[in-house]
Amino acid sequence: MSSPGGEALDEKLKQFTNKTPIYGVFPGYRTEVTDQTLELIPGWMVELRDGSYEMVE
Repeated sequence: MSSPGGEALDEKLKQFTNKTPIYGVFPGYRTEVTDQTLELIPGWMVELRDGSYEMVE
């Protein structure tokens, strides 16, 4: 499984509603934990000017 790039990523970034300007974009993972498993979900991370990071959904 991979994260979409190109136009799909552009659309996701346009819908990103955080008011802090974006400093950078890079591939990353979010984790989903259940009683039995740990799953890594690929996606795009944005680094914001304030130093925080968020996943673009």
